[in-house]
Amino acid sequence: MLASLYQRGLTFEEAFGNKEFMYINFWKKAGEEKINTLDALLKYQEGYMLADSPDAEINLLEGVRDQKGGAKSLIRRFKKKTYPTPEYTGFVDFEKFIFMCVLFSPEQLERKNLRKLRFVMRDLLPLTVTRDNNELIRAAEARLSESVSPKERAQLLSKIGWYYRDMDRMQDARKLLEQSLALVPDYETIKQLLATLTKLGENEAALTLMGQLLRLDPANPTVFEDCVAYACGSNIGSADLVGLFENLKRDYPSDQRVQGSCDFYIGRLLVDTDPLSARNRFSDAQTAFRGVLSPDHHVFEAIRTALQHLGPAVPS
Repeated sequence: MLASLYQRGLTFEEAFGNKEFMYINFWKKAGEEKINTLDALLKYQEGYMLADSPDAEINLLEGVRDQKGGAKSLIRRFKKKTYPTPEYTGFVDFEKFIFMCVLFSPEQLERKNLRKLRFVMRDLLPLTVTRDNNELIRAAEARLSESVSPKERAQLLSKIGWYYRDMDRMQDARKLLEQSLALVPDYETIKQLLATLTKLGENEAALTLMGQLLRLDPANPTVFEDCVAYACGSNIGSADLVGLFENLKRDYPSDQRVQGSCDFYIGRLLVDTDPLSARNRFSDAQTAFRGVLSPDHHVFEAIRTALQHLGPAVPS
């Protein structure tokens, strides 16, 4: 979440305990082939929401009729058994991004809290923020000119790269971030550079860097999730990611956690286009994980849910 909203006089923790709060996030629109409409975003989110909870209910409600910016809006109601309350998401579709405000509310307070959600949605206006980090850049460059260790130089170069990226000077950011990584490979700097490369449309360079990211911690699901997330904001397709994960799998033939992770995420990528192969991948992941993880590990529940979503296996 980027921001949270809750009852005056409470802490966020108290509001969370009462199951009555809102939080805000944004979806940035990408190129023509990506998720750049409200309908496309709803379909994309519905896919993974129902994959995890096939018995869940999704209903679309009216948004606001007099939205200040003149934008299209609607509210989605999502209810599943493991949620203590329904989840209501207000969407406002602006030209370059989609605003999302997620409300959790006890059902008996639904009408009151939906009025508050619509109040937030109604008054929204899109703004452009212009950044000027030049003074911060000069200060960091002065420090960089001093005799510092390779680790500190890498950190300063990464920081300057972030300042440039924040000002939308992507080529300058790329140069500094690549210099930083040449000194010290670092998880956060790789993520920064990935965001820069995808913004520049440098898909091949981004894929190469994703391979480097995966190899920092190849059994960690976070690095797989990061690769999928950055691909969603670029023209990198599912087939590219499948190839990337296949290469990682070949590089770690005796590591069952890496083998299982690769098969699991390849399965997720194939669910819509090749459900039979997806089912086989999930089964292979299940087998690999059984040798190295406890039976109550959450990944087994995720695999069972995915297999249930795919339906019964079709005899060959």
